[in-house]
Amino acid sequence: MMEICAKRYGDIFTLRVSPKRTPIVFISNPQALQEILTSDSNKYFSAPGDKNVIFATLLGEKTTY
Repeated sequence: MMEICAKRYGDIFTLRVSPKRTPIVFISNPQALQEILTSDSNKYFSAPGDKNVIFATLLGEKTTY
């Protein structure tokens, strides 16, 4: 799905996964992801836990690294 959407809409796109939820921003560019994940991203980005529940079916309830 990511590859299809990235080809169609570009490296950064939004997707509404449910009619009742706010659209989610997806980023498929590795350099952009590295910048987001390694910078002081709290100034610019948020990922509230209650919003992440929709990913549980894809990623599992708990992830350890």
